[in-house]
Amino acid sequence: MLSIARLNALHARKQGLLESSAVDRERLLLTLVDLEQRLAWADRGITLVRKWMPVGLLAIPLCRAWAGRRSQPPVSRIDQLLRLWPIARHFLSIWQQHRRK
Repeated sequence: MLSIARLNALHARKQGLLESSAVDRERLLLTLVDLEQRLAWADRGITLVRKWMPVGLLAIPLCRAWAGRRSQPPVSRIDQLLRLWPIARHFLSIWQQHRRK
């Protein structure tokens, strides 16, 4: 049989393990709350990027057209329309994809 001293030592060790387990559990809960907040922030960021992606895709060709316009000599209206036609088609395809969602 186990002696009283051995039982007391086991009981003390058990209490120590239970206390450290409780501390670890609290630490994990705090970490979980922190991770939930960070993931919520990341989710909002991803949602914002997805929402504004079509605008960004349209802004790039428009900025290119605007920047190119300033460095080149003036062109006729027909040439301007021909240059803007691919941008308009791109805009229309993005608009149709966005409306389907």
